[in-house]
Amino acid sequence: MVAQPEHVERHGVSKCPQCAADLRAVGSDGVERRQVFDVPPVRVEVTEHQAEVKQCPACGRQVRGCFPAEVTQPVQYGPRLKAQAVYLTTYQLLPLARACQLFEDLYAHAPAEAFVLEAQAACHEHIRPALDSIRRGLVASETAHFDESGVRVEGRLNWLHVAATPRLTYYFYNTS
Repeated sequence: MVAQPEHVERHGVSKCPQCAADLRAVGSDGVERRQVFDVPPVRVEVTEHQAEVKQCPACGRQVRGCFPAEVTQPVQYGPRLKAQAVYLTTYQLLPLARACQLFEDLYAHAPAEAFVLEAQAACHEHIRPALDSIRRGLVASETAHFDESGVRVEGRLNWLHVAATPRLTYYFYNTS
């Protein structure tokens, strides 16, 4: 049990189930506690960004406020949804269609598979410096372990390779 639950619902007793006596004026001797751990209802939230448009009285030019750097399209997905897409498909290994179906089931909003692929590519670019550092560490190591496993993707044989030391691990695949 937690000491400070987010919500407390008090369930009073107003009548004795044994003799039907009125208990509304009787003070409480205490409470018996039970706690329910659950996930709050979730849904996709939409934040609209509005760039103000004005006409300059000095030169007559129409000027616009600046959108945040990460808001580049009229409609786009945010970083938390992208992170979930990458997690589901690269760590939990869900196929693209199942990941999109999971979003539909949980959030009543199904993104296209292209969204998931774009999120994966953006994540890969973001972590590229770390991957390059791992590769350099493996090349500089005196010893390393190498292995490969065949995996089928859409009926075609692909290869998942691993290079590792006790402190570094690098996975990569190819389709040949």
